[in-house]
Amino acid sequence: MISLIELHTLDLTLAFWGCIVALVIAGATGRERRVFLMGWAGSFHLAVTCLFGLFVISYLGTEAQIDMSLQDSIKKYFESWMLVERFTLPWDFVLSVPLPGGQLLMSLLAINLLMGGLLRVSKNLIAARTTRRKLHLGCLMVTHVGVVVLLAAGLVKLHLSETGHVTLFEGQSTSEFVSFHEWEIVIFDAEATSDVQEWIIPASDFEDLESDSRRFTGEDLPFELILEHFVINGRLRPKSGSAGHVSSPGGDGWALVPEKPAGREGVNVAGILAKIKPKGSQATIPGILWAGERFPFTFPAGSKTWAISLRHRIFELPGEIRLVDFHRELHPNTGMPRVFRSDVEWTELDAGGNPNMNKIRISMNEPLRRDGHALFQANWGPQDDPNATRLYSQLEVTRNPSDHWPTLAVIIIGISMSLAMSIRLMGYMRQQASRRLGEGKS
Repeated sequence: MISLIELHTLDLTLAFWGCIVALVIAGATGRERRVFLMGWAGSFHLAVTCLFGLFVISYLGTEAQIDMSLQDSIKKYFESWMLVERFTLPWDFVLSVPLPGGQLLMSLLAINLLMGGLLRVSKNLIAARTTRRKLHLGCLMVTHVGVVVLLAAGLVKLHLSETGHVTLFEGQSTSEFVSFHEWEIVIFDAEATSDVQEWIIPASDFEDLESDSRRFTGEDLPFELILEHFVINGRLRPKSGSAGHVSSPGGDGWALVPEKPAGREGVNVAGILAKIKPKGSQATIPGILWAGERFPFTFPAGSKTWAISLRHRIFELPGEIRLVDFHRELHPNTGMPRVFRSDVEWTELDAGGNPNMNKIRISMNEPLRRDGHALFQANWGPQDDPNATRLYSQLEVTRNPSDHWPTLAVIIIGISMSLAMSIRLMGYMRQQASRRLGEGKS
């Protein structure tokens, strides 16, 4: 059972839209209810409440990054439907306050814009008698459309985007990028040397496991995998003297010790307990899957040796990137970077299937964009070794279907608001000119 403190982990998407559908049906059954619901959904009171709520959770989410990572803060405050904020009062009294999450507030704001900014304005537009009034209301409608597009861009990014990084030393190349915070378990034939087939278990299938367990099977796998006790950040320690640990029952001398999640993105090292049960056998092979391992966990099953590994989720790039040269300059007498950039070779297949290579420079404000992917210069290292002669470059990679939607929304909002204000200004100038003309005649 989920406690009150874990409200931000609940997915209330179906519940929210189910309530919206119920309200729509209720409004369709009676004129008075319809007028009341449309008036409430499109009211300025709801708009101000949503905007104030977004201000509050933005402040709380920023303050929370002192004790939690940026990604955890985003999940709790901005991607949630509901959350609980704990305030420490005098005499160590803790007050838990339920609050609406960012997804709930932005969904209500979008509905408010549609009902108040489009339906209500459209009625006024139809009833308008002068061309100038119709143009002004039309511009206001387009402005509201631009804000809805902006909110829709955030929704698409939340559910359909992929984010990760590429970390390369000079001369290295890759055609994949690695997630910062998403995990996956991969199963493969440890004896295969080429065309290795992988069976992948996504994090959504095991990251909720605490005291319970879950079984995984496959038609082509000669064993059953049992997973339990997932920790987002942990270390392997000898069993003796390890307090608060979870360990496999095999007596191998090691325990998985949970630790407080790190405050920086990509630093957590996840772990989970595993049991392998070969088909046709009652015996189980216990093990610990830990993301900090140098080699995968291997075991015999059937007539092969199999391997299982817990790793960050891997995505495919639309081409291959090779780091040719990395350059960085520091501010004098400080360790702060003034300039750092990467000269890369980007190779992709053309329409005829032939490789096409381009030399590109990626810097802090000049990303590489290809086929919906954007590669930004994000970091470099090792930063803790001032005498290091071989540096690596870290590029942040995002695949966001709505990458250009905010630009489009800002253009729409800017043009429509400029036209609306120009129409109001010209009307005001005509009024002033008429007033002065009337005063002159009198």
